[in-house]
Formats: sequence, structure tokens, C-alpha cells
Amino acid sequence: MPLLFSRTARALALTLSLAFGGLAAADPVSQITLLTWADYIDPALLKDFEQESGISVRVVVFEDDSERDKRLVATDGGNYDVVSINPSVISSYVANGWLAPSTVAEIPNLTHLEPRWFDRVPALRGYAVPYFWGTTGVVYRQDLFGTKLTSWMQLFAPGPAQQGKIAMNGEPRELVGAALKALGYSINSTAMAELADAEALLLKQRPAVASYTYDLAMDRKQSGLYKGTISATVAFNGDADFLTEVEPRASFVLPREGGILWLDCLAVLAQSRHKPEAYALLDFLNRPKVAARNALFVHYASPNAAALRHMPADFLANRTIFPTPEEVERAEFEAPVPPRIQKRINEIVARVLR
Repeated sequence: MPLLFSRTARALALTLSLAFGGLAAADPVSQITLLTWADYIDPALLKDFEQESGISVRVVVFEDDSERDKRLVATDGGNYDVVSINPSVISSYVANGWLAPSTVAEIPNLTHLEPRWFDRVPALRGYAVPYFWGTTGVVYRQDLFGTKLTSWMQLFAPGPAQQGKIAMNGEPRELVGAALKALGYSINSTAMAELADAEALLLKQRPAVASYTYDLAMDRKQSGLYKGTISATVAFNGDADFLTEVEPRASFVLPREGGILWLDCLAVLAQSRHKPEAYALLDFLNRPKVAARNALFVHYASPNAAALRHMPADFLANRTIFPTPEEVERAEFEAPVPPRIQKRINEIVARVLR
């Protein structure tokens, strides 16, 4: 998911490869490559890691999951040492032989992670390290929307005054998943009838939609919600929290039908030629104080239980970042779907965007 401005922020390539401890940046053993989202790690922490270990970190960012997957397919999982992934791809990555083991034997500080994430997503065990978690809901301005928003359906069937005032995320699973939730279905539905209902709802909503480009993908002050041209949109919770810093009239809500729960992980790639250095980075990031600093930088919740003791009380009390247990229980993880279902979802989105 964000990412000072968005989990789908613009792609850029950034290299943090200063030499410390007498090691030259050109030395291939002294540098590892992290493939991740933009603005998804505190650069100051990477500098601390480099100073302490002598290992420089080159950060390469991707714009969305499909770009990340294409990069790995092109190199059969090579060219990178550590990658950000979501639970829905772990099984396929393991089947492709792309992931190296990641257990307490290689990363001792994994003992600080909350067991509930491994219980809820068993595929993580042994291969992926929970990094940040959050929710997808709706961010809106009541002064523009005209009423309090509590349901997904209000986003899909807004009043006449909202025509051309709604923004949606056009990523296929996100878009169709939100429609499925509005209808009371699972975001992971494989029922063709339910997918047909979702398509009909999306087509009905289309006149109200100004854009299918994620509204918080750029600088907050460039968003339609900030400028007042958009009244409501689907959003990741951390992006919504950043928006409220510059636009206090914006509010984030997890609709009563349930939000969408996401978990981002870091994993060491099997073809990495620098696995000890990659494991050292993951162990460093899971030190409780380091994990806390990183969470404050990114504005997302850390799955590191010990890190919570090092976070300010106002951060922990922020219900946009830390939803209630009841809200978490109602939320759903995006799970892998069969290829035929993904094809159907892609077809739905193609017709909606036509």
C-alpha cells in the first residue's frame, strides 16, 4: 500500500549507496537492492543501517503490483535482494522458486512480530516478513458530499449533486472488490452471478465518477479532495491520514459492510547473491525502536508488537491508522483468485473504463 502520498505513487528509481566503514559502493557485496513502493521506508533508517553495517541499500520502486511482477518475471526473480509483496502472491512466488526462507533462524527479531498475522495468513510462514498493515475504505468531505457516509453503497449510488464528483481506484481487484463489498459479497467472490452484479453496479455508478485514477496518488494538495473537485473516493488509510493534515474537513471511514484489509511483507529473493546482507536488513528493520520510527515516517501500523511501546500515544490512538478490533474483524484480506476469475475481473474493468 503509501508511501507518503500513495501506495500507487509514481514510479521512480532512487539510489542510496553512500559508502561507510571503508567499504566502496562499487563493491557488489557491500550493496543490496530493495524493490518496493515509493516512500515506503525512512531514508534516515537506511543511512543508520549503512553506518552500522557497512551495507548500502539501493532502493528501486515500482508503481503497482503488476509492474513488480513483470520485473521479477523478466529476471526470474533475480537482480534484486529484498522485495515488497502482498499475501495474495506468496504462494505463486514460492511455487516459482523466487523466495528464500525467512525464519527466526535467519532473522532473530521476527520474535517481535504479532503471531496473529501468521495465524490469519498461514502462507507467510517461513517466507515473508510482515512489514506494514492497514485498511482500504472511503475518504470523503462531508461539506461536499452533503451527508455522513457510512456505507459502500453511498459511494456507488450517490445523489444527483454528486454526479462527476466521485473518484475510484481503477486497479481491477480494488475496483471490483469495492463493488462486491457494497453488494454485501466477499471481495474474493468467484461466483459469476455476483461478479455480474458488481459489473452492473459499476456501470450504473459510471456517470458519477470523475476519474478512475487514484485521487491520492500525487501530492496531497494536488488531490481532488483537497481542491474540492472530488467529494469522496476509495483510499488507503495512511494516505487518508496524510490528507487530513492539510484538509481537516476530510474524514476516513470503514463502511459498515466491512473494509478491505491489506498486509505488506518483505521477502528475501532466492536468487539474491547477498542473502546474509538481506537478512541483516530485515533483522534491523524489526528492531522495536527501528520499526516504530519507520511506522511514524510512513503513517501505517506496524505488525511489530514490541514497536508499539515506542510510539506516541496520539499515534496509537489514531483510529484511521489503528482501527478497532471489531473493524479489523469485519475487514477482508484480498486472496488469490483462479485465473478465469481474474480474467473476468479484468474484462469487467475494461468495459467500465471504455
